[in-house]
Amino acid sequence: MCLKLKLNELKKDLKAGILGLQVAFVDVIEFQKRGLPHAHMLLHLGHDSKLRTPEDIDSLISAEIPDPNEDAELYETVKSSMMHGPCGHLNPQCPCMREGNCSKNFPKSFTEATVLNNNGYPSYKRSDNGRTVRVRNVDLDNRWVVPYNPYLCKKYSAHINLEACVSIKSVKYLYKYIYKGHDQAHIEINEQLHHDEVKTYLDARYVSAPEAMWRLCAFPMHNQSHSIIRLAVHLPNHQLVYFRQGEEEIAADRALNNRTSLTAWFDLNTRDENARQYLYPDVPYHYVFHQRDKTWRPRRRDSGKILSRMYSAIVTQGERYFLRVLLLHVPGATSFEDLRTFEDVLHPTFRETCLARGLLEDDEVWTHTMEDLVLTAEPYSIRKTFAYILVHGNPSDPLALWNRFRHAMIEDFLRNMTEMQAEQAALSRIEAILRQTNDDLVTFGLPPVDEKLSF
Repeated sequence: MCLKLKLNELKKDLKAGILGLQVAFVDVIEFQKRGLPHAHMLLHLGHDSKLRTPEDIDSLISAEIPDPNEDAELYETVKSSMMHGPCGHLNPQCPCMREGNCSKNFPKSFTEATVLNNNGYPSYKRSDNGRTVRVRNVDLDNRWVVPYNPYLCKKYSAHINLEACVSIKSVKYLYKYIYKGHDQAHIEINEQLHHDEVKTYLDARYVSAPEAMWRLCAFPMHNQSHSIIRLAVHLPNHQLVYFRQGEEEIAADRALNNRTSLTAWFDLNTRDENARQYLYPDVPYHYVFHQRDKTWRPRRRDSGKILSRMYSAIVTQGERYFLRVLLLHVPGATSFEDLRTFEDVLHPTFRETCLARGLLEDDEVWTHTMEDLVLTAEPYSIRKTFAYILVHGNPSDPLALWNRFRHAMIEDFLRNMTEMQAEQAALSRIEAILRQTNDDLVTFGLPPVDEKLSF
């Protein structure tokens, strides 16, 4: 209950602009296996409030022990709530230890000024000023301080870790982290049955007492500022069908008459001439999809808090991928056949329609595909899609595409390798995919893997 009250008040402070103009947010409640509840929050600040320089970061975030003579209350809060560890050789049994090292990379290095790094997070100012606090019978200095905002930390007298995300790399990680799902316990069951399996593994949900109470009180587990409108992308008669066992035919017949957001868009364009000016992804900003009768109706309220998202498709999905390409370029379609029609010619496939429209004449469509991935996907997914584009997309200049997105494809390897080794490791992973179709890097004009380099 205390967390709920503090969280509500914290949201009011953030909305009031304590950290700057807030234009969007996401928050998720998480319960650890020990039962300790906490909240993860992501804030998007307005253009004039963004943290672009070290001075901007220093104005909001501190990673130093405050002077007890100037602010004794803040000093006590930092001492009790914002000090990491001790861990490492000071406490090898600390929960953060992984293979002899701190998984949070503490202690940090002393830094006389905040530095914007390339890895997505700044190195905060941590002066070697001799100031220490005693935690668990160990004297800890500024290298052990978890970054915090002095005002919020003092007001709520709680652990509030505040970080500045200055790169798309950290943003991708954070969004995946907060939506990683609930805690699970891995259970091993030994059965005395007559079959060859010795062990059966189950992923079991772990619900602690505090989480159970939180849910009994009907407190929200997550919240966000914007509504995400998800738009279906499916081939004719390939929409999802939900059914109970034994009622498959009934569900299939029912699905023939049920509209999806895509087929309802076709109907909207048929009856509403004004709607024909909009692309499929732009429709939610002007119309509302009603789930009950599966129809699009004119939007009456402001669409400023709406985000439209089509479901993704990859090259290997063939026609579905090219259907999605057309939906990004063709407004006002009234049917799947209308989408396949260009200059009064009905083409047999969506791919041939893309070719007729000139959408595949150059590498622009593949460039857009890779740009979308760079914003949301991890490097291994980007490499996999790049390999599929080589095999199935027939790009005109594979080397230029590699050079443009090379860094995004080697990003994960750069943590433990030099840039040259990381590049070779990425090329090796790509070639492993190409070999499944009896292709290799040289076939597409890409640099071969140097077997002399170890990675």
